[in-house]
Amino acid sequence: MNSKRYTQITLCLIAIIFSTPRIIFARSVYVISDTEASEMRAYKVEDANLVYQIDYDFVSETWGPVGIAIDESDYGQFLFVTFENQDEIELVNAKTMQKIT
Repeated sequence: MNSKRYTQITLCLIAIIFSTPRIIFARSVYVISDTEASEMRAYKVEDANLVYQIDYDFVSETWGPVGIAIDESDYGQFLFVTFENQDEIELVNAKTMQKIT
C-alpha cells in the first residue's frame, strides 16, 4: 500500500473514533454518616468532586447501620444495609432512596 492509502485509513479511523457517542455513567457514593443517628448520605461523583444529593434516615430501634452493599439488576439498583447486633437487612432503592418493604 502506498502512503496515501495509509493516510486515508488513518483519517477514517480518527473520524470513527471521534464521531461515536460517548457513554457517561453517573456514579454515586453512599456513606453511613452517623451510626448512632442512623443516617446515610448519598453523593454524586462529578469529575473530582463529591456533590451532596440526599440523606436517608433509618428507623431502627436498636443499633445503627454498619454496612452497605449495592446490587444492580434489570429490576433496579438496590442498597442492602446491615445493622449492628441485628439479624435483619434493610433494602433501599438506590435511586429514590426509599425503603423497600
